[in-house]
Amino acid sequence: MKVASVPTDMTWFQEFRPYVNDRPVRWPDVELNLVPGEACTLTLDYEYSWLIGNPDARILLEYKPGEEAQGLVFDPPLGQLVAMEAGSTALSWSISPGEGQGGTFVLQFGMPLIEEMPKSPPLPGRVVDVAQALHVKFDEFALTFGEGAAYPCHGASHTFTVWCEPSSPLLNKQVKLVWEGESAVSLGVVVTPALESAQLLTPEGARWELNCRDTTRDGDFSLRMDVVESGVTTGLLAMSLGHNLVRAERWTTGPFPSFDPLLDYYLKHIRAISKFLNEPAPGVRTLLNGTPYNRTNAQGEVSATQLEGESMSLSIVNRYDASHA
Repeated sequence: MKVASVPTDMTWFQEFRPYVNDRPVRWPDVELNLVPGEACTLTLDYEYSWLIGNPDARILLEYKPGEEAQGLVFDPPLGQLVAMEAGSTALSWSISPGEGQGGTFVLQFGMPLIEEMPKSPPLPGRVVDVAQALHVKFDEFALTFGEGAAYPCHGASHTFTVWCEPSSPLLNKQVKLVWEGESAVSLGVVVTPALESAQLLTPEGARWELNCRDTTRDGDFSLRMDVVESGVTTGLLAMSLGHNLVRAERWTTGPFPSFDPLLDYYLKHIRAISKFLNEPAPGVRTLLNGTPYNRTNAQGEVSATQLEGESMSLSIVNRYDASHA
């Protein structure tokens, strides 16, 4: 026979144990990380509580005042009293973020029919921004889905790695890499594992190889990552395939007579050489005195006229790593 007690500030700690997605959590360690498209289950276990069967022992879930969020969906609804029925051992609430809504919030349990019963310890949470929750590297360059770009190179093989923090709700989820734009087949890029294959987002991350060793045609495409279970997707990460890492050869020819009999002119030349293929690189953007100029021709070359007495330079900024050639 259970002996009735008077609730105190310790009752929640003594009589109830929280679980998040079926995992037991200490009250001070509760953190509700919600992923769009997925439901989070918050459970209160009270298997040995003296409150079981008490008609006034009805629990509700509510926002802590001033700590509300918009767009969250609760089942049972927020504020609905749920009885600790005789023979029961736990109660559960499902929490799902609505589309395009979220932010941080704090929940708490209450038992308003028992006046002496205080509110539960706070239950902080947030809606996870999938792109911000993921770390991305293209080779050794840190990137963010939905921002910036990366520049794979003809003649090279690149690694694309995605991982998350150990506490992330995305950990150990099945994920797929999705390609948009000019197709991998048309560009000659070989992706391993294959794009249609899912990978587990382990603590070490999910990794793909983008093999561009045999590519010849420049092209643009984008990558994103999908979470298989929920269908949640990241923003797009732009990619531009080309001769994006080169070294430069320079030389000058002339002088040549100009329209001004007092001035000769010279031709300044620059040739882009692929660092991966060690051959002339066509289509490379060049700079003339630091401003955008022509792309290299089929021989990997660009020329510019320099009048006698002028100062002029041709240069290349490699898109792969922002190095200067």
